[in-house]
Amino acid sequence: MGRIQVLDDALADQIAAGEVVERPASAAKELMENALDAGATAITVEIADGGVARLRVVDDGHGMPPEDAVLALRRHATSKLRTTEDLVRIATLGFRGEALPSIAAVSRFRLRTREPDALGATVVRVEGGGPPEVSQDAGPVGTEILVEDLFYNIPARRKFLKQATTEAAHVQDAAQRLALGAPGVAMRLIKDGRVALDLPRHASLSDRVAALFGTKVARDLTPVAVEGALAMSGLIGSPETARSTPRHYFTFINGRFVRDRVIMAAVQSAYGHRLGRGQHPFVVLHLTLPVDLLDVNVHPAKTEVRFSDTRVIHRLVSQGIHRALEAPPPPASEPTTPTATPRTYTLRSGDAPPAVVQARKVFDGLERQVRSAGGLRGALPREPRREAQAHLPLTPPPARPAPAAPTRVSYQPAAGAAALPLAQLPVLGELAGLLLLRAEDALLGVDVEAARAQVAHAALAAGRPGVELSPPLTVALDDAAQASLARRREAVQALGFEVEPFGGRSFAIHRAPAGLPAVDAPRHLADLLAADDGDVAALRWRCARRIAHLAAPLAAPERGALLEAVAAVEPSGGPAWIFALTAAELRRALGHGQPT
Repeated sequence: MGRIQVLDDALADQIAAGEVVERPASAAKELMENALDAGATAITVEIADGGVARLRVVDDGHGMPPEDAVLALRRHATSKLRTTEDLVRIATLGFRGEALPSIAAVSRFRLRTREPDALGATVVRVEGGGPPEVSQDAGPVGTEILVEDLFYNIPARRKFLKQATTEAAHVQDAAQRLALGAPGVAMRLIKDGRVALDLPRHASLSDRVAALFGTKVARDLTPVAVEGALAMSGLIGSPETARSTPRHYFTFINGRFVRDRVIMAAVQSAYGHRLGRGQHPFVVLHLTLPVDLLDVNVHPAKTEVRFSDTRVIHRLVSQGIHRALEAPPPPASEPTTPTATPRTYTLRSGDAPPAVVQARKVFDGLERQVRSAGGLRGALPREPRREAQAHLPLTPPPARPAPAAPTRVSYQPAAGAAALPLAQLPVLGELAGLLLLRAEDALLGVDVEAARAQVAHAALAAGRPGVELSPPLTVALDDAAQASLARRREAVQALGFEVEPFGGRSFAIHRAPAGLPAVDAPRHLADLLAADDGDVAALRWRCARRIAHLAAPLAAPERGALLEAVAAVEPSGGPAWIFALTAAELRRALGHGQPT
């Protein structure tokens, strides 16, 4: 008997399902996209146990006739492709013809659908990819899909799912993304009997953002608009509200949510010096592109695309955002009286604390004064002429050199040279955050912030207790952040945080990591909860870097203590903090050979 065999249909269906249905959120996304393609104006999603026990999606779209309801559960059956040429002209969200059969292959599945002119609804039941059972029943116009016991017949896949709170958070993220992509569609999400999202049909993207993230976030956003064959619209946040994680990049191409490095790089390029290191703006962008300019059929989950010319897309995004950032702000309707800021901060994923926001505003004010004097005008990209908005210039933006990866250098004195402790070496001065030391045969550079991070990390790893906050600070956490806190409570406590519920969405922070400014504790906690890496080691380094970044400038009397502390730390990863340039390397850099 030969070694190669044709898989039976059931096993082939389960393997194919693995490409489409990774978790409950994957199934929810596919079903919501199908609802949008069906012309739905209202979508309701219900989940139980994170969507594993139960996932129900109901829409008021055009529904399907009985014969289509049965065909929709056959693999490679779709209403959106007819010929090979259609593959390069895809304008719908769900098009693969695999979502429904893939979900039905790994669950107990029921589809109920009715067209507007039909007397009743068609019901199709499938269990674990088995033969469909078709019946007739009453029901409203539209489609209802019920998915129960997801992965019940693939225990190996089911055991890799996360806790119910985590899976539910992924479903909510998917619903939010679809809601931002279609503001005119009402969206409702019910988790374990509790309404988590209840969005009416909104007239504008700004209204939808306000409903999802609050009016404070929406008021801060600036509209973006580029017209033409390649069009772009959306909203961008100010540099003051930038976050430390890229969770709030929401990019849609022809209505489809995508994650694309070209677009993210263009956004960062447009903001340029306005953003601090590691900061990411709040961005919601809708790009409208000719279908022959992109290929959406490159990823099973349809979240990635391929462009025929990435330079055109980069120019569209970067120059459109740059114009919006450079536009003068609208005149204020009436003066406002400043009020005292209470010691309560509402954070979703890393809002800047008041002190940091105020400092950035002062910096931006100085920057605007320099610009008005013409000091930086030559260094900044020119604003495109208004009549050229529909046809972007063909001059590509200057390429940025890729940052070199940091390397840890172990300095060993040459033979005969004095091996002195770092704290005893002469200090030549500071340059761009580097402390320059003179050794017998080399020039040493110590990155002050990286050295402080090493010291802070060692203190955190040693279990240094947190500092009591008096009075405690409160922070409001959304559902995703609360789920993250429940999942990572021990890791967060290990850093020195002491957090407890304070009623509703509010949580009280009684202790914070030592060395972290108290005013930054709410924002830093939100950033930790939003981080993708949730193990103790990764969170410890995030916390150490934040402590070092927010530390006061290094005073001359503190240099010796820092050098002694960092030299005593056992290396355990993290950023490189020291480099050495030997005398021979310095001579070569100057074009000189070895001394004679």
